[in-house]
Amino acid sequence: MSVLAANPDRLMQDMSVLCNDIGVRLAGSRGEAQAAEFVASRFHELGLDTRIQEFPCLTYAPQQEGLRIKVGGRWRASRCTSVAHSPSTPSEGIEGRIAYLGKGTPAEIARADTNGAIGLMWGTIGGGASTLERLCNCGLAALLMVDERYPFDWPIAVGLPAGWIKLLTIPAAAVPYPAAWEIMRSGATDAQLRLQVEVTPSVSQNVIAELPGHKGLAPVIISGHHDTVINCVGADDNAAGTVCAIEAARLLQGQNLRRPVRFIAFGAEEQLSEGARMYALDPRNQAGETALAVNLDAVGTWAGEDLAFVTGARELMSYTRKRLREADMIATVKGEISPYSDQYPFNRVGVPSVWFYRMNTADGRWHHHASHDNLDVISPQALAMTATAATHIAHDLAARDEMPFPREFPASHQRAIAGFERDVFGPYED
Repeated sequence: MSVLAANPDRLMQDMSVLCNDIGVRLAGSRGEAQAAEFVASRFHELGLDTRIQEFPCLTYAPQQEGLRIKVGGRWRASRCTSVAHSPSTPSEGIEGRIAYLGKGTPAEIARADTNGAIGLMWGTIGGGASTLERLCNCGLAALLMVDERYPFDWPIAVGLPAGWIKLLTIPAAAVPYPAAWEIMRSGATDAQLRLQVEVTPSVSQNVIAELPGHKGLAPVIISGHHDTVINCVGADDNAAGTVCAIEAARLLQGQNLRRPVRFIAFGAEEQLSEGARMYALDPRNQAGETALAVNLDAVGTWAGEDLAFVTGARELMSYTRKRLREADMIATVKGEISPYSDQYPFNRVGVPSVWFYRMNTADGRWHHHASHDNLDVISPQALAMTATAATHIAHDLAARDEMPFPREFPASHQRAIAGFERDVFGPYED
């Protein structure tokens, strides 16, 4: 089977529409809806059967963000940005002493004098929903946090899974790493936080398009997400994956497919894959019958290590390595499961997956959830390489009656899913 090669120029044309013409695409915003309309128009142009699945979400709009700290009896300004969907402070703000919470463990919270204080946590809510509940019910008046993975002097957007938003009952803001460092180094005693945030019910959407197969077989899915965080145009995260899915549809159009290939641009991924979750919950989509979910999220930067996270059997890992060699893509294939992108809702219903991702720092991407995530970080060649590899996998599987790997998950993946259901998802979803 020949390898269908993606076109870098076409990919960048679509990137320009999403990032330059439309811009920020926060879940539930007009920008996100415009992005969905654009993606749907591209699929319609190719003659694909296309529909938009709408679902409710919460959107938000910060109106005012301000932080001051007191050092040696004097107030000084410090930078901050509201956590997504944070409650507002009173119009005059909240003033209180700073309670230093370390990583926000139960022992650290118990040791601190939290009653009426403004807490500072060295990290975000990586400890799970139980950590967020504990922080919001320990007497704090407000919460400051820092994403310690990224020691940069610019704001980094911090969000919450959709099911956790109701747990955030106190005003919360993120501070850049150097600002948090200075607060701690200076021994600041007090803080004043002022946040005005509008949180409103809205609608997000998944764009679903399909190339039919000529036999009644389960589909292969190629997906990206078209929404962004509040403070950037989301070139890498994730216009990149979305345009790769569009390009895959172009390349596969007219091919002799035995099984269908479905292309999805998910909304509200930045609320921890809420769009993919809603897709999986809709019985019309028959998500549990999917043959393989190929997800593309953050795949386009100039430098970095290409990764393919495989959830499923060892045979799927071997299969993925072989297809990548044929597509001339060098990537590290890892047998891991992650709840942090749109393949996970498929894993929850027993569907194996491959998630393509490109890291350029030891723990992620230097431009993560920041204004720097624009077209300047995007390599057309990196985009084309990943689009080619993902298309090749889908093309090969769509030519088969039987999958060349078992559907069952190894025990380690089953245990991981059970842990994520306990700590991240199950108890907090509607």
